[in-house]
Amino acid sequence: MIAWLNENLGADAATYIGTGIGIVGLFWGGSKVLNLSVNKAVNEIDNSKTQDQTLNVGSGNGFQSGGDMNVTIGSIHSPEQEEEKAKKSHDLRIIEKIVELLPYEDTLHHVDLSYISGMPYELARSLDRVEDFNGPKNKIYNQEVELAKKDMLIAAHKFNEVCISFLSVDHPDRKPLMVVPPFDWRNGPSEARYRELQSSLSDKATVLIDKYKKFVEVYKSEGFISDKI
Repeated sequence: MIAWLNENLGADAATYIGTGIGIVGLFWGGSKVLNLSVNKAVNEIDNSKTQDQTLNVGSGNGFQSGGDMNVTIGSIHSPEQEEEKAKKSHDLRIIEKIVELLPYEDTLHHVDLSYISGMPYELARSLDRVEDFNGPKNKIYNQEVELAKKDMLIAAHKFNEVCISFLSVDHPDRKPLMVVPPFDWRNGPSEARYRELQSSLSDKATVLIDKYKKFVEVYKSEGFISDKI
């Protein structure tokens, strides 16, 4: 190429043209090298990002792009913790059922007056049904609460035994339906029996009220609280 230029254009022109071609070749080759270097740097940055995102699977904040997961180690419970949680949920359900069956204020009020004026028929039925919570199915795992529950149910049973003998439905056409003492026994041959049963029911009512209050006090002190109780 250079020899041909020398022959046809002269040595000086050939020299300049050859130099120009060399410069163009230098830039073309340099651009390829530069592109390779830039591509390599970009790939390294991309790889670094990929590695960072992979690490973020265990330590990300949950709002990173790319769908990174945020794993919170503290939310994992041991089998023992899960078992305790299940037991407490079971206990709370039993407590809620008892309190729903025997509303606290109404129960204390009517039981306290039962030996004088009787009580609503529905409450008498609820006091009878609450004895079913003494079976193994309704055992409370928390020992303190279970003991208080048993004492309350024993008191309810003894109260109910006297109620059966002393209270009965009067005026079934009236609402709410009531169970009341046999007032016609007074000032007659059965008055002694009336006074005996009345005194017994008064005693049993006092014990039941105390045991029910204790039951509520214990389950609250053990941390059993919900919007139902």
